[in-house]
Amino acid sequence: MTLFPEWQAFDIAQDLLDKTGKGYSENRFDLYERCFVLPHEFETFQETRRISDVNELRKLFDNVRNFFSMHGITELHRRVVAAKYLSEDTIRATHESRLIGLGSQLHAPYPAMVTLKRFGFDWKIAKSAYAFANNPAQQQAIGVGTIVKRQE
Repeated sequence: MTLFPEWQAFDIAQDLLDKTGKGYSENRFDLYERCFVLPHEFETFQETRRISDVNELRKLFDNVRNFFSMHGITELHRRVVAAKYLSEDTIRATHESRLIGLGSQLHAPYPAMVTLKRFGFDWKIAKSAYAFANNPAQQQAIGVGTIVKRQE
């Protein structure tokens, strides 16, 4: 099996981060939605959740935008740290997120890891894991979908 160069995996992952970030900043759910595979599972230190349909994804999107607004977050800076092809149709990538308000970092940066899957010519986020600090408001914002597993 011939895999593509690692820099290409990095660029694909960053492109999806940029698109979802633009979706948040411009209130463009249509752009955001196109970046995800449904059902979509995401994990935090507290639990694993499954977003089963577009209505749940929309609720997640709206909740996160409301969290940003209520906490004075005006920018979401995310940068890919590493990305690697696992197969021709799967990439695993890690990135760091920083929440910015009035030019200052408002929360500690946190790492995340995503699994990306290719469907035809399109890459989408299939699975996510977020390692943000114990922040009840942030946890509540992403409290959408079905709890698949509570972490011990």
